[in-house]
This record gives sequence, structure tokens and C-alpha cells, in this order.
Amino acid sequence: MKFNLKQKIIFYFLISSLIIIGLYGSVTYLMIVSDLNKEMENRLNIAGGLILKFINSDDISSLKLKGEIYNEYIKKFEDLKRVAQLNNILIIDNNQNVILSMLPEGEEFYIHLDNNEIKEALNGRIASSILYKGAKDKYYKTTYIPIKQNYFVLGVEASVVYLEYIKHYKTSLFIAGVTILIFSVLIALFISSRVTSSIKILKRKAEEIAKRNFNEEIKINAEEEINTLATTLDEMKNELQEYILNRERMATVGEFSAGIAHEIRNSLNVISGYAELVKNKITDEEALKKINDILRNIMKMNDFLNNFLNYTKQYSPEKQKQDIKKIINEIIEEVPEDIKNCIIKKYDNEILQVFVDEFLIKQAIQNIVLNAYQALDKKEKIIEIDCYKELNKVAIAIKDNGQGFDDDIKDKIFQPFWTNKKYGVGLGLAISYRIIKELHNGEIVVKSKKGVGSLFKIYL
Repeated sequence: MKFNLKQKIIFYFLISSLIIIGLYGSVTYLMIVSDLNKEMENRLNIAGGLILKFINSDDISSLKLKGEIYNEYIKKFEDLKRVAQLNNILIIDNNQNVILSMLPEGEEFYIHLDNNEIKEALNGRIASSILYKGAKDKYYKTTYIPIKQNYFVLGVEASVVYLEYIKHYKTSLFIAGVTILIFSVLIALFISSRVTSSIKILKRKAEEIAKRNFNEEIKINAEEEINTLATTLDEMKNELQEYILNRERMATVGEFSAGIAHEIRNSLNVISGYAELVKNKITDEEALKKINDILRNIMKMNDFLNNFLNYTKQYSPEKQKQDIKKIINEIIEEVPEDIKNCIIKKYDNEILQVFVDEFLIKQAIQNIVLNAYQALDKKEKIIEIDCYKELNKVAIAIKDNGQGFDDDIKDKIFQPFWTNKKYGVGLGLAISYRIIKELHNGEIVVKSKKGVGSLFKIYL
């Protein structure tokens, strides 16, 4: 049987309340009983100490004869019994025989139950019995005190009146428990209604988001945690809306640009073909220079079109387990010789696997390496590449000793068409960012200092 959230909240409140009431009641009950029991024992000890003052140790042996001395003690003990509110006063010899008792003969049935306590008293230690049920269904307690060099024991017995208080306490605890449970149910109903109503609103708004209805603002007047959840959902809605719009724009731009690029390439191919024909037929140096400029600009235009199409293309990454160090080695082998001569490998040959699209990740890393090379402005040109495990991820570090840049530029370098270079269209790093961040759920962290160099760290 499944419970909804409202039923679960009420159930947990009830269980919690029962546990708290049970624990509190049990602990309090035990503490009260313990305190009252100690108080009872203290009262019996005080009464016993008072009675001992009226006992002449020389008379104790004569009590067995039940003569005049016995009757005198009975009379004295009657007054003490009444004043101290005792049930019985008795004297026991070292054979555990009762030689004096204020009760009729035979009513000291409990004596055999207190063997251990009487033995303790005969050994010189005051001892108290457990509770036992006596006449009129009342409970009694007896304290045994040693007298006359431990040959005899004085027993002081009284009825335990505090049990009545315990009964009243149990009744009061039961009433309080029922009252608390009722209030717990009411509070649980109130809280669960507020929580579930807020969650129902969030559920409805989430369903609207799933239907791509982004117009409604998500605001709820509820508890802080629910409000935080609503704010987070609203932020997610805005980010999702922006992402979907961006994807749709990119798809539209991709389709549109593919058509334009095709037409431009056709025209460029025609221009390039005619330029090559003209180049082969002329000998004038000035004219050859201009033809070469035309061909070079056609190549640049083709590179721009390739980068632009790569950025707007809708990729479906085909991810597989790959050795990232092997991919980096292939990149180093494929770059031009002047770039290769600047690269210093800091990693070893141990296999380090990542789950990536080999073609795309190679393109992303290659773009960053080319960007690092273009930033080199010193006589000794250095690009260090390292690869290692960091924070349960694979980190690829590409460090150069180039011109570097200030922090205010850091947020712009991954924007499409932004560049601080004399040549270039500003799409290389934007493509790398998209491949790593969007298509591989990775991260790129950049640190740079102007005049010192830059560090690009890729986390996969």
C-alpha cells in the first residue's frame, strides 16, 4: 500500500509524538518512582533511628519470653508507630525469627521474602525490601536496621502511599498523551496541507515548463525551503528557455548558413579556378603578387566558412572510451612543425581513459593549442601540455608563455566572433567551449596574467 506525502507527514508526526510521549513518560515515571522510593527509605531510616533510641540492648533477649518487658515495648512501639505512621515494628533474631511484632502472629508472611535484606542487616548494613502486597491490597516496604552488635535486627514497615500518586500520574500522562496526539494530528494536517499544496503548484508549473510554456513566473508564498525550490525551478525555467531558444536559433542559423556557405563556396571555387588559370598565364611580378593575395584570401574565406559551419552544426556525439593521452599525441603529430617544436609534453605514457567523441574532443584541444601558439610573443616559445587525474576527473592542462590577458577579457574569450588578434574570426575557442561544455558536460578553467602567459584546464 502506497501513501501520499500528506499521509506520510501525518504518519511520521504520529509516530514521532508516540515515541516522544513514550520516552518522556517512561523516563519521568522511573525518575519519580526512584525519587519516591528513596524518600520512603529515608523516612523509614529516620523512623528506625528514632525507635533504636527507645530500645535497651539488655532487654532484647527477654523479649522472647513475651513477659512484662515485651508488653512494655509493645506499648512504647504503639505510640511510635502512630506518630511515625508505620504499619509495623518488629525485632528479628539472628536465626531470622520474629521475637516482637506489632501485627497479629502469622501476618509477617513476607519475612521469608526478605532473607537477603535481613542477612545484610545482620552483617551490619541497613537494607530495604522491595515492594510487596499486603493487607487490604496495599503495598508495603520494610527497612531492616542492625541492633546489639548485629545479633538482632529492627524492622520498620510502612505502607507505600506514593503508589496512589503514581496512578494519578499515569492517568494525567495518558490524558496529556492523547491531547498531544490530537494536536500533533492537527499540526501535521496543517503543515502537510501547506507543503502538499505548494508542491502541487510546483508540479503544475513543472508540467507547464515541460509543455514549453515559459510565460508564467514561478512564485510561491510558502516555507523557506519550498520558496528556494520554487526560485531554483524558476531559474531552471529561464535557463531552459534560453537554451531552447539558442538551440532553435542555432538550428535555424545552421540551416540558413549551410545554404549560404554552399553558394559562397561555389563562387569561391569559380574565382579560385579562374585565379589559378590567370596565375599560370602571366609573368608580371606585380600581377602575380595580387593573384596570390586573391588565392590566400579565398583560403581564409574557406577557413572562416568551415569554422562557422562547425560552430552552428548540430552535433550528435558518438562517445566511446578513449585514451586521452593517445589523442593528444595524435594532435601533436598533426600540427605544423613550427607549433610542434614549441610543445613540451609533461605527461607519461600510462593510459588515461575518458568517455568522449574522439573527433570532436581532438578538434577542441587542437583549437586551444593553436590559440596558445598564436599568443606566443617571446623569443623562447613554450607550450606545456599535461594530463592527469584531478578530483575524480581527467584534467588536460595547456600552458603557454605568451602575451596573456587581463581578467576583464577572461569572460569574453569563449564568445563567438570575439578576438583580440589581428587575424582570426574568434570562433576557435567558442567551438572548443561548446564541444567540451555542451557536448561532453565538461569544464574549461582559464588562468592568465598579462605578459606572463595563460593556462587552459579542461576537465572531462
